[in-house]
Amino acid sequence: MAIDTSTRLNRVKDYLLNYISTSQLGRGDRLPSEAEMSKELGVSRNTIREAYITLEAEGIINRRHGVGTFVERSPMIKESLRDELLGFPQRIKMAGYTSDFRLLSVQNVIAPPKVYDALQVAPEQEVLRVEFLLLANDLPTVFLIDHFSPEVDHSKFDWDQFDGTMLNFISDSLEMPELQMHSRISAINASQEVAEQLQLEAGKPIIHIQSRVDSLDERPLTYTMVYLNPNYIEIDITRNFRHK
Repeated sequence: MAIDTSTRLNRVKDYLLNYISTSQLGRGDRLPSEAEMSKELGVSRNTIREAYITLEAEGIINRRHGVGTFVERSPMIKESLRDELLGFPQRIKMAGYTSDFRLLSVQNVIAPPKVYDALQVAPEQEVLRVEFLLLANDLPTVFLIDHFSPEVDHSKFDWDQFDGTMLNFISDSLEMPELQMHSRISAINASQEVAEQLQLEAGKPIIHIQSRVDSLDERPLTYTMVYLNPNYIEIDITRNFRHK
């Protein structure tokens, strides 16, 4: 498989991350040598070495001189559709990473039409838009954009208390201990904006989650667009079958 020279290193890194995940390699499992991977991908050993060095710096692999290259930990943070709903920061910590976030912007905007449809409000109203980025070991992992219904009392929000988990923040700020979420999952190509935030190539396929958070009386509170870095996030789906 020949790799375009303009994006060679990133593509090799993506291939290695996918190889670890799809091969279900765990800590201590051995990776192919630089020579073997060079032959497999049709790139120089120097490029393979650079990719291995990058993954080692990110804590994914461990290179032992004269011995080989081994998986240190899985690159994937699993989001299960069977478990109780947890925020991504908790998932990141459960996977053994340090979790952090960057609050990128909080501003009132005129939103795209689909936002008003989701929030069930008249269009052309200003809505509160919040953008933030979740990090795993300082790596950009999840990019989120929240739009709040104009019917939500934003004066109750103290953004100095925001910890990167929006559901907890909404629940505490609005004194709503129970919330419900409706989500739709799809595959899209990363836009330029999303690619820049997640440090990916524009057009790379990613998982996109659109969610609406409602109060228990089914009043829409926020519409969220979630973009997952495929190098670090995977989704597990468990479904039961009963023969009839």
